[in-house]
Amino acid sequence: MKTSTYEKLKELRRYVDGGADTWYEHFMLAVIVVNTISLGLETVKGLSEQFSRILFWVDQICLWLFIAELIFKFVVYNKDFFCRSWN
Repeated sequence: MKTSTYEKLKELRRYVDGGADTWYEHFMLAVIVVNTISLGLETVKGLSEQFSRILFWVDQICLWLFIAELIFKFVVYNKDFFCRSWN
């Protein structure tokens, strides 16, 4: 029995529904925490200068993960993406 594309996308919505009950959501929460810490460390004068390259790459990796999440949610939710306030 074949499943339609709509049914597959509906199943994928379970991963990004915002309930923090899937591995994907836990991973994205961890990315948010890491990004928050790295942004905070960038404000510490001596530490920022010493680890500027590492902090830059942590920030870039987090940025690309956030962009990937945005694209993933847009594909999964399609037009409903713009109706959800958390997006």
